[in-house]
Amino acid sequence: MFRRLSKIGGPLIGAIGFITLPSDLGTWGTRLKDIAQIGIDNPLSVLAICLGVVLLGYGYWDSLRLKVLGSKRWRSDKEMGDELHGWLRQAHFQLQDQPTPNSDFVFVATEPMANRPVTIAKLSNEPGVRLQGRVILSDEQKTLFQAMLANEQHIVLSDVAIELARLDIGFDGRDLVNEGFSVIAGFIPSETMTQSQFLQRVGAVSRAILMVQASLNRYLLTPDIVATMQAQLPPDLTANQ
Repeated sequence: MFRRLSKIGGPLIGAIGFITLPSDLGTWGTRLKDIAQIGIDNPLSVLAICLGVVLLGYGYWDSLRLKVLGSKRWRSDKEMGDELHGWLRQAHFQLQDQPTPNSDFVFVATEPMANRPVTIAKLSNEPGVRLQGRVILSDEQKTLFQAMLANEQHIVLSDVAIELARLDIGFDGRDLVNEGFSVIAGFIPSETMTQSQFLQRVGAVSRAILMVQASLNRYLLTPDIVATMQAQLPPDLTANQ
């Protein structure tokens, strides 16, 4: 949040500093030869400019570091897993390790005051970190969902998938029909991963779980929406219900 505010506040504060400097171009031309004198004559303006530059740099630090220094390089996948662990702990996530065959590390992260665990995994043959969350239907939701027509189920799942695609999160709802759960997935290439990007993506998957549950409730527990969907079906499908 503070990084986002820095991206907005930095340019504004810096602009205020520039505006309050002397406007006479002739004076500027003379004074630019003596930077120290500008600071002495206009301390608040220079302070505002410096503060704006610092805030702007902080707001775009990850992007600047990626362009100038390249992404974070880890000597081993274990070292990467340890650092991701540390990033999540700093953000007050609850963590639980889950060693899994054919993986370099697997652990589950849960946001504070939330019951939406996200699995973070680095498989041995993948060039990045996989994020997964699980949506589990209640018995009532599962009964309602299985009672819907195939076309209705398709409409519901397509709507949810479109919403998640806007967040660059994958969703395959086919398991909802038979198993009563579905996996929400995200992926971060390790070559371009930064701390803020990683934490943002983990949070996005966690929030996506809540979004899917809310969307399903909207369809399954609101008779008017289901009735509207049925009215839009072709007559032959409605007759076969």
